Amino acid sequence: MIIIIIRINIIVAGLYEVPAGIIVLLSVFYGTISVVAVVGNFLVIWIVATSRRMQNVTNCFIANLALADIVIGLFAIPFQVFYPIFVNF
Repeated sequence: MIIIIIRINIIVAGLYEVPAGIIVLLSVFYGTISVVAVVGNFLVIWIVATSRRMQNVTNCFIANLALADIVIGLFAIPFQVFYPIFVNF
């Protein structure tokens, strides 16, 4: 078995290097959170929309919050991975 190790470092504006392992780790974590948020909230909306018993004012409000959380999961969380990488603390 041949193991090939690829070392990739990203130099951000000449300030510091970010190892590839950190980038991969953060990408996996943020990607998992985003996918779980979108799928879980879609299930909430689907249950409220298809079940007649679940269609009351409170559950419609919860479905509305789930829709807002889907938007956050699609458009905010995936881009948050770049903040810890490219900002010098």
